Amino acid sequence: MELYNEDFCAYKDFNHIHPKNIKTYNFDECNCANKYIINSYFNAPRFFERLDFIDDYVEESIRLFLKNGFNISIVSHGFSPNLKLKEKWIEDYIQTLCDSESLGKVEFIGVNRKKESDKSCVDMSDGIFVDDNVGNLITSNARHKIIFGKTYPWNEGDHGYTRCENWYDLYNYVIEYSENTLSNEEWFCGLPTRDKALFMAAQGKYNTPEIMQMMLQSTAETIEKWLKEEYMNV
Repeated sequence: MELYNEDFCAYKDFNHIHPKNIKTYNFDECNCANKYIINSYFNAPRFFERLDFIDDYVEESIRLFLKNGFNISIVSHGFSPNLKLKEKWIEDYIQTLCDSESLGKVEFIGVNRKKESDKSCVDMSDGIFVDDNVGNLITSNARHKIIFGKTYPWNEGDHGYTRCENWYDLYNYVIEYSENTLSNEEWFCGLPTRDKALFMAAQGKYNTPEIMQMMLQSTAETIEKWLKEEYMNV
């Protein structure tokens, strides 16, 4: 909001805007500027020169994620200038958080808005996807999805997803979820082949007489092939 307040402070209808005043996705509160001017800010070097973490816990959370072996992929949807400047900012301020204790890594994935309408082109099937725009979560194939931030018009409703309002909550939730998921997968993968298949056949869409019968009659090799196709962690 600093850029808008500086650029339009002399205009007749100008009202000083604080970030907390923004309640719309398109920044309609900035009445002196049209959407093209607002969008241009995100493609401007001076925007990234002033960009900073929202609080100290962001940096600490990233360090802890990396220390615990999490790989962090920052997927951004924007126009080419924005993606280029954002990648440089991430290189300078986030990738530098990797240190000798880090077991994970940070990567940037830019999705060009001229070519893609959302982030669904990125395969997230084996990951946890965190986004403040529920539309991106809905179209993603991510294994687990989290709505980030407080409730705004563009992310109202939980849509069955967990909401984390800040980085402190996000870190603790992801750690707990990952520990529970790993425990369940270790238990599942430790089962004999036929028990794995019967367990899966009893779940949701697999719970049909045909699949149950197939599991009981198939060879271990056939069952393993089916499991690998249906359950990527086997």
